[in-house]
Amino acid sequence: MTQQHQENTAPAPELPRRCLVCAKIKYDRRTAERRGDLPAMRAAATRMGIHLREAH
Repeated sequence: MTQQHQENTAPAPELPRRCLVCAKIKYDRRTAERRGDLPAMRAAATRMGIHLREAH
């Protein structure tokens, strides 16, 4: 294997893992949407915005 070939075959970067807090908030929002609970949907969207601003 040539030096050039070795440089071009670097391992792929690891994909980011799924944030469990994001997953929980998404689950809550989808559940509220299925129930037709608009205030709960808004609350979940607000929580997601705060979480994204503070944690990511």
